[in-house]
Amino acid sequence: MAITPLKLTLYNPETNEVEKEFSRAFIPTGIFTELVKLMKVVDLKHPEKLEPETADSLYALISELFGNQITIDQIKKGTDLGEFMVLFATIMSRVEGEVSQPNPTNPTMPGQISRKRHK
Repeated sequence: MAITPLKLTLYNPETNEVEKEFSRAFIPTGIFTELVKLMKVVDLKHPEKLEPETADSLYALISELFGNQITIDQIKKGTDLGEFMVLFATIMSRVEGEVSQPNPTNPTMPGQISRKRHK
């Protein structure tokens, strides 16, 4: 099953022209801890309740997702808010899907110990 890459477009804030497009085929495991923290406090149905500190953490997470190829300042000034929120919703959905439905390529179900003996 092919995974649709995560994408974010950087626009020139003065001309509204596309400056660069960022793409990532996977969610790096290294951002999982911060992602879980954010998932607990971000309510996409009520973004007006988002605290400024949480928003800053969200910008940092997205920057890290794309290997710090885009800065927090670039995210704040040159990305579309709608696209940004869809990106975060997509990330949350993927994580929730991975946790609730184990990867079929992993022969060991979560919580179980592999029965294979290593010699």
